[in-house]
Amino acid sequence: MKLMADILIPVFNRPDAVADLLESLQRHTPPELVGKILIGNDKSDAFTAQWLQKQPASPIPLEIMNHPQNLGYAGNCNALFASSGAPVAILLNSDTVLPPGWLERMLAPFAQENIVLATPLSTEAANHTVRMNEGQSWRDVDSILKSQKPAYPDACTAIGFCMGARRSWFAASKQPLFDEAFKRGYGEDSDLHYRVLQGGKRSVIV
Repeated sequence: MKLMADILIPVFNRPDAVADLLESLQRHTPPELVGKILIGNDKSDAFTAQWLQKQPASPIPLEIMNHPQNLGYAGNCNALFASSGAPVAILLNSDTVLPPGWLERMLAPFAQENIVLATPLSTEAANHTVRMNEGQSWRDVDSILKSQKPAYPDACTAIGFCMGARRSWFAASKQPLFDEAFKRGYGEDSDLHYRVLQGGKRSVIV
């Protein structure tokens, strides 16, 4: 049986970045693997709010949660996570751009029951960064990486820019996605990573 995911996108302004993400998401995501796309509008400015409401219909259901007050990054992500219903929730920062085959690769490690978190390599992802040669495109790097046999080494920390999370673990352990002490972000993904490890589960690199 194929796993399905909900795609969670926290947004605070920057509709230009969100537009690039949504374009790549719609182009490179098999609808049959997605329950819904959830966008959390964290009390963005009026222009962003209006732009979000004008998004066209697509094969993947898209829902927008408009928060009446700014919740901060951690609170916004938690609200989205609580509204998800798929076995896996994939959190995407609004400045992420996705290549072909991204979702299949993100879901694959969750076939292993002891994996709770999965974060991909990227060209700009802190300690998960793959450095490019001069003149090399990130798409070239992706083509090289996806040609390799999949391996899921343990991460030294999760990176929340693009992160898959097994929802059943959070329900069973009564853990939040992010500790809202990290209101504006930075450190919340590391904290989550170590909570998962303390729970006896794995956080891996895709």
